[in-house]
Amino acid sequence: MIEVGDLERKSRFDALVRPFLDALGVPFLVSLAEQYLKLKGNTVKALREAGVSDYIATTVSKFNLAVTGETPPAVVMDAFQILQGRKPGPGFASNGLGFQLTESREFFSVLCAIGEMYRAVHGHRLVFVADEAARLEEVDNDEATLAHWIAVNRDIFDDKNNSFGFIYTLTGKANRLPRAIWDPQIQNRIGQSAFELRNLARPDVEQYLTKLIDFLVDKSKVNSLVNAGTIDKDKFNLQSYPFITPARDRFVDFFQRSQENAKPRDISDRLDLLGFIAIKSGSRLIDDKCLEKANM
Repeated sequence: MIEVGDLERKSRFDALVRPFLDALGVPFLVSLAEQYLKLKGNTVKALREAGVSDYIATTVSKFNLAVTGETPPAVVMDAFQILQGRKPGPGFASNGLGFQLTESREFFSVLCAIGEMYRAVHGHRLVFVADEAARLEEVDNDEATLAHWIAVNRDIFDDKNNSFGFIYTLTGKANRLPRAIWDPQIQNRIGQSAFELRNLARPDVEQYLTKLIDFLVDKSKVNSLVNAGTIDKDKFNLQSYPFITPARDRFVDFFQRSQENAKPRDISDRLDLLGFIAIKSGSRLIDDKCLEKANM
């Protein structure tokens, strides 16, 4: 899972491929390629048969020149940069890695190659998740760049892609999604696989908070702190912990008043902030003063 970074109007799909590969890392890819070679016998031939382009299949095969657990040779690092969409250095041509990736099909092939190796080795699919995809609105402003993204996403969401899974997540209205991921050509491929998660109503916020705290808190240790006097017994209520009772109600009410923030991630982030404020003030409980400092 990666977060879509800042994009410019001419940013291409390497803006996602690069952080995905950074997240996986060279040691992961070396190990995966090593296992795939043992399984298939010929990396290039097997990847070609899986629909990967010749150039990407050849580039991926360079990872077989490294050994798991050892420092990879320069050609492997060259291959990694090629897959990221970076411009080849002067020595790349001698390794058979002569050009920079620019075409939509090549970028799709990078994910396809990794996904196909993972599926063959582990027996299930690797899923790439791109969060904050609303930033793709920027590429809608350049027709050539937009066409590039649409072409990549057509391949990604085509029924013929059995090599890997892909998810875009974003906050926004269903009828105002970036064209790069919601062009009619892509809508036809996604079909019923687009889901809108609505912000939480007050009872849902209450339920989420309760279940989150039940999962995270060791209540026996909390009771020990109360008995030892570390937590103020007069203010403590296990049902409201880590809040005092009025503060918990105020916390939940905040998300009723601020519905745009009533999402699990936002609730968790606010809870983290309040916990930090309470600890900094020397308190074991979150009270109204903590909420005031958090502008709640």
